[in-house]
Amino acid sequence: MKKTYRDYITEFRNGKQVARPMDGDQFEMRSIHPPRLYGAIDALHAALEQIPAVSVAEITGPRWLREWLARPTDIIDLDEAFARGAC
Repeated sequence: MKKTYRDYITEFRNGKQVARPMDGDQFEMRSIHPPRLYGAIDALHAALEQIPAVSVAEITGPRWLREWLARPTDIIDLDEAFARGAC
């Protein structure tokens, strides 16, 4: 079952909740814990609201987010980030 949250489509796929932007971008975030996924969407929105007022290096937020902003990838696995202490 697909749901929408803050311009993201979320669905359960391959044992994880997956969120993808509604604008068709191929980027996605994944987690087995829906609250972690929704929190990540909120953190991403908060970070994007800071641009261009501050540089990427000055953006506040979890470490996984700052790392992703510095070097974007197509997939953010939030459970892996949590396991290495980046959440």
